[in-house]
Amino acid sequence: PIAAAHGIPEGKAETCVKDQAAADQLQQMVQAASDKGVTGTPTFFVNDKLVAAYDWATLEPFLKDAGS
Repeated sequence: PIAAAHGIPEGKAETCVKDQAAADQLQQMVQAASDKGVTGTPTFFVNDKLVAAYDWATLEPFLKDAGS
């Protein structure tokens, strides 16, 4: 039902759900994010450092300090 609500044909959605290689890749990505301290979204890294910022007003100073 979710896929169909977004215009994805049932057969294509079924193929995607059964793709073990894609599921394994997704799990590796989730683990890599977890290993870096990601616990949810949004999560921001500046110069490969996790920053405690969840909106622009909080993120902007980190970016300015980094020279962006």
